[in-house]
Amino acid sequence: MTHSQLDGIVNRVNEMIRQMNNSNVCSSKNEVEKAISYVNKAMNVLENTFYPLVFFNE
Repeated sequence: MTHSQLDGIVNRVNEMIRQMNNSNVCSSKNEVEKAISYVNKAMNVLENTFYPLVFFNE
């Protein structure tokens, strides 16, 4: 996985969050906040796991 691929994932995730915040499809704000929290945790894992490896290999 390259740095640009990770950036692409981050951008897609941010776009998903933006769409969730702007839509009335979700049944509650609480569900959106739970989803955002989950995504943020996943992004922290990705950054802590992959970014150091990517920079180390560059």
